[in-house]
Amino acid sequence: MEKITVVGDVITVRYGTVELSDDQAKRRKHNLEHLIEKSYEVKRPIQFKVGETFGYESGVEQKKTTRKTKIK
Repeated sequence: MEKITVVGDVITVRYGTVELSDDQAKRRKHNLEHLIEKSYEVKRPIQFKVGETFGYESGVEQKKTTRKTKIK
């Protein structure tokens, strides 16, 4: 799973699997289906603001001005 930190504008994730902290999942729970541990399937679009880090599998859809940074 790729780790992403938002460094530009907002990132919108429309599908795929995300790995979230408990706090991130709690705020987005109505748009997610819990899989295992901290992994969730995206059922409806979710957004991440500048400074947030999350795991993602399947290609992040971004606004034109948004950049992402891989965390190793």
